[in-house]
Amino acid sequence: MISRSLPGAMLQRCSRQLLRMRLLILFSVDAGSIVGAWREQRAGPRREAGAAITGFVTRAIYADQVPPTSSAALLALADQRLPSGGHVHSGGVEQAITEGLVSDVPTLERFLERRLRTTGLVTAGLAAAACAAASRPDAVAALRQLDAETDARTPSPAQRGASRAQGRGLIRTARAAWAAPSTTLSWGDLGARPHHPLVLGCAARAGLVAPDGAALVAAYLAVSAPSTAAQRLLALDPVAVAAVTVRLGPAIEQTAAHAAEQCHLYLPDDSDPLLDLLAERHAAREERLFAS
Repeated sequence: MISRSLPGAMLQRCSRQLLRMRLLILFSVDAGSIVGAWREQRAGPRREAGAAITGFVTRAIYADQVPPTSSAALLALADQRLPSGGHVHSGGVEQAITEGLVSDVPTLERFLERRLRTTGLVTAGLAAAACAAASRPDAVAALRQLDAETDARTPSPAQRGASRAQGRGLIRTARAAWAAPSTTLSWGDLGARPHHPLVLGCAARAGLVAPDGAALVAAYLAVSAPSTAAQRLLALDPVAVAAVTVRLGPAIEQTAAHAAEQCHLYLPDDSDPLLDLLAERHAAREERLFAS
């Protein structure tokens, strides 16, 4: 009824206004700027208002409103279906179930919170540092130093082995996706069995993901991998397990942000003796479903 009562030219102007408003909202321009530009367009000449709107949209698309990260590469690295071998590792949750520490969704959530604060923080810091170091002129030496730092922050031999096994799996996928992390670093420079968070950081750099994005992927994987393993081992409700990951979302983001901000100053070293013990006891078992 409304469209029939409006002249064609006026209807077109209204449609353009709505489209511009949607573009502004889509690219997260400040709400006050949106309202101000819209009022200016209504009050002033169409040409001036159109220039104001166009300016906002241009800044939204081409300037600081665009996140400095490749979202597609970030999502791919965080995907559990990525063929990197991560699906055969439980992150310690298989042994935690055997020891009676995890038996249902509430105990799983507590286990994941603890793992995020320790292992998740450490791996997020290492991934962010590797991502930042991969483009340096001395990238090869910097990554070798980070490899030694990762060993120092992984006291359990079983966990060091699991990290290197996952790193070897991820680097195969990374080689197929990207020619090299940067012009100063090749995949071969990482060695035959690099640590997983270092490969993750270098793959993030190759995919144009910023260090904070690499940290976010590492922190997320510290939760998502063991939660998936627990769901399979305990036959938990997938919806309930997914809800746990969602509830831990703010903590994952905070952990990643803290790790990325501090990676240039120091690397987190918050290891967990309980997780180290679980890893060693799991490695000594003869019958197990997961490699770690």
